[in-house]
Amino acid sequence: MTSNNDIITVTTDDIRQVFPEFSDVLKYPNTLLDGFINRSYCYISRFKFGVIPADSRKLAIELMACHLTALNDKIKSGQTSGGSGQIQSASIDSVSVSLVMPPNKTQVEWWLNLTPYGQELLYLLAIPASAGLYFGGSRQRIL
Repeated sequence: MTSNNDIITVTTDDIRQVFPEFSDVLKYPNTLLDGFINRSYCYISRFKFGVIPADSRKLAIELMACHLTALNDKIKSGQTSGGSGQIQSASIDSVSVSLVMPPNKTQVEWWLNLTPYGQELLYLLAIPASAGLYFGGSRQRIL
């Protein structure tokens, strides 16, 4: 059994404090952010078990909520293609921009690379895997 002490809760106030770009309550009402926070729990477990430490887990949930919110903003503005990357070259007349896409090994990496929040989350999730961890019983396998 788990107790309430084993569950991480993220609030809209947490998001607004850590990421002030979401502080506009008219553009990002609490119901919108709450929805993306709740959806982020589907991707990142709320339980303080697994390879992600509790402090990093809260940040991971916040980053996932911001990633989902930023993707929603892109879709609302008509940006349906994945245009995330460093600018390789640019022109002024006839407006031409070339991007260097981040290397993606999986579809999840591509999806997370679509926003800066997803990119930070991808790096945060890669840290425990690069540290050489022991995977034992079932609770340790929870991401």
